[in-house]
Amino acid sequence: MYKEVAVHPACIADEACFFALREQFGFEKGRYLIADGRRWLQDAMAAVKAAQARNDLKPIRAQTIKSWLNKAGRRVTAEERQLLLPGYRALPHEMDVWNDWWLGQQAIRNFDVSLAPSSNPPQFHDFTELPGLRDWQVPPSCSVERSVVAIGSAIEPLLRISKEIMLVDNYFNLGSNGVLVELVRSAVQAGCTRLMVVTACGCASPASVWTNQYQSLVSKDFRCEWLKVPDKFFHDRYLITDSGALKAGHGFSADCSKGTAADKVNLSYCSFDEAQLVKQQVNGLISDRRASVIWKN
Repeated sequence: MYKEVAVHPACIADEACFFALREQFGFEKGRYLIADGRRWLQDAMAAVKAAQARNDLKPIRAQTIKSWLNKAGRRVTAEERQLLLPGYRALPHEMDVWNDWWLGQQAIRNFDVSLAPSSNPPQFHDFTELPGLRDWQVPPSCSVERSVVAIGSAIEPLLRISKEIMLVDNYFNLGSNGVLVELVRSAVQAGCTRLMVVTACGCASPASVWTNQYQSLVSKDFRCEWLKVPDKFFHDRYLITDSGALKAGHGFSADCSKGTAADKVNLSYCSFDEAQLVKQQVNGLISDRRASVIWKN
């Protein structure tokens, strides 16, 4: 449900394009501008200065864009961040030319949308084409089958752009859980470093479950923690990361089809503030010793 978007640095020097894009990325927007931060920001700033020198940008507009670029170059909070370079997209060496960088990234995984000053579909689109472009759209929610494959595919785009993950689900079993297998596998492949599963479900032999079902999937640097909380403390179910958050109406567990509306799980975006509140509640349970760690590696 989260989109990875490539934007040619020269697009930012186009006033109309910049103002159309500047509020379209981030934690609550369902998409991120994927870029090699330092290089991309330098190229974008150079393009803005060149446009200003040609009188294509009025000074006040150019300053607005420069301020945005300068802010993006500083350390910003997760709530404010719009530019991102996921760990799995790291290249062995820096590319000086954006088009070369883009080709290298496409070899890793195709962007959902790529924007350039000149449209050349399907590779590149002009920003004016975005309203009618399906891959750009971010519906507020989606319904998927309650199968391991469907749930895993729906949450994988968020895992790809994240480093730390917290899953909060009152009825999420730790053993014989295909969704947890897919979650761990996708998280490790994306370069995530930490997963905390918060559930009210117990586990008789967590060390054995970890060894038999999950250990072979992880690297030595991957940290996983299973936290048991009081039953029914959390009503809603969440997947919260450092880059975004989702809510699941019927939880993240797979189930067999029964021919009812409950055969599907509704996934929706979760606000930054709500995600932070849930994390605070988890930390509060730990501080009050109302939650217990039943396993960590």
